[in-house]
Amino acid sequence: MAIDRQTRKNLTEMFDILSEAFTHIERLLLDGNTAAAIGLLSHCQESAVVIGTSIEKICGEETRTVSMLEQLCEDIFQASEQLAGSNAITSEDSDSDSKSVSVSLMGILRNRLNETIEVFNKELAAIKEIVFLPCSPTLWSGFDYMYRELISSGDCNVTVIPIPWYDKASDGSIGSDSVHYDTEGYPEYVKLTHFGSYDIAAIHPDIIYIQNAFDNSNLGSSLHPAFYTIKLRESCGELIYIPPYIYPEPNIKSKDQLEKLREYLCLPGIDNIDKIILQSENMKQAMLNLLAGEDDSEYRRLLEEKITCNDHPRISAMNEIISKVNAVSDPTNSIEIPDAWKARILRNDGSRKKIILYCNSIPAMLENGSRLISKIKNSFDIFKNNTDDIALIWRPHPMMQEVADDLRPEISDSFKDLVDYFYCEGIGIIDTSQDPAIPVAIADAYYGDPSSVMELFKLTNKPIMIENPAVL
Repeated sequence: MAIDRQTRKNLTEMFDILSEAFTHIERLLLDGNTAAAIGLLSHCQESAVVIGTSIEKICGEETRTVSMLEQLCEDIFQASEQLAGSNAITSEDSDSDSKSVSVSLMGILRNRLNETIEVFNKELAAIKEIVFLPCSPTLWSGFDYMYRELISSGDCNVTVIPIPWYDKASDGSIGSDSVHYDTEGYPEYVKLTHFGSYDIAAIHPDIIYIQNAFDNSNLGSSLHPAFYTIKLRESCGELIYIPPYIYPEPNIKSKDQLEKLREYLCLPGIDNIDKIILQSENMKQAMLNLLAGEDDSEYRRLLEEKITCNDHPRISAMNEIISKVNAVSDPTNSIEIPDAWKARILRNDGSRKKIILYCNSIPAMLENGSRLISKIKNSFDIFKNNTDDIALIWRPHPMMQEVADDLRPEISDSFKDLVDYFYCEGIGIIDTSQDPAIPVAIADAYYGDPSSVMELFKLTNKPIMIENPAVL
């Protein structure tokens, strides 16, 4: 059972005062001041009753802690009676025996109190204060599964605070006139808290989850300085970093593949982070090799302790959906999919077509340019001629058009024409959702570029075919 943090703190302080009072009573008894000790024991009994009454109001009468406190009150009463009886004997010969009895009685009370505190700590934990700091609504899917698990647990107070960020000037400076604060696009069930209305330092949450550990190192942008990792680490019990994407798995023996991951894994705020949750053991080894080298060292051992690949929220969410799909014969009935999709996926007689998930990535576009455009067009024509048997779900990277406009302007119009062609010819379904979980789960096969979506698709154990832009 979890209780309010402040309430638990108050109860803990009351237990501490009771423990200190026992220590003072022990001194009084050793000094022979039995009457004062008995008087203080009476106050201790009253304090134990107050603690028990407070817990009953919060948790009811059925807690073990309350039962232990009731027994403690009875033990205090019995000890007071025995001490009063021994105090009536005044002969010098009995003085040492009286002190021995007193020490023995206080030992019993001390043990009872310690047992009660131990039960209290196990039975009545504080409600954890947990904060999620998403960078953008487009990255929320990286937190969503964990968020839903925590808010349904009933033992956490969960706060979601979108982080403001700034464009940098050419000299690297940031100014308040360049601030971005994205709050539109989060799921309706996610309650957002404005960053200015939650004092992280004062509240000192138990856990803060972050998606960005770049701090001020990006050339073109910066988080609000209040959300740099060094600031957050001072203001919470544990700072946990979860990369927002699932990255293509590297061959850790390949220096070229590792170097491609350096900008994603070697972040300036890593040393301020208590725990890092990665997608796989292979990615963990990649991060260790990039940050600390392959040889054993104290720094590598420290990093190894803070990196885990268990309970990654994107992997957990995908596995949950896959389990639902695998539990039934028709996956389109196991999870919610748009009605417009069903019209493409199902034939007139209600039977299901084969579903192909076709993904294109930004790196493939940057590397292949117009060749990739031609390859995609050719693939569209093949799928267009097989719409009776195949339902195509096309998922280009959500930023593909924007990146083409900025970095490959020579193919920008051609990509727009591809999108128009796909719609006008009724080739299939275009997936623009933030989270690819549903198309990954229902597709029978994957086709396209290596990507984060492909890494999720591997969890399904279904066929994967990599597209070769050089072959039309």
